[in-house]
Amino acid sequence: MVFDNGEIKVFDMSDHLFGVFEILKDDDRFREVFIDEHGNLAWEKDKTIDSKVVWNNRIDVCKDFLYMASTPSVWNE
Repeated sequence: MVFDNGEIKVFDMSDHLFGVFEILKDDDRFREVFIDEHGNLAWEKDKTIDSKVVWNNRIDVCKDFLYMASTPSVWNE
């Protein structure tokens, strides 16, 4: 992920695929990731439901957590 300061970092999510994130064990679902309007990584739980209407249809990972928990990428060099 490229952050606002230009840093490129990698976040290994494999240890976090439980609870609400369990559905992301499916590779196809995981690849549906997008950056939401707040800059967080996000996924729609059900693509047929508008997450702007049903607030709990979306799961996300806060960009600040991602920055702190990620490791620098070799691409930074």
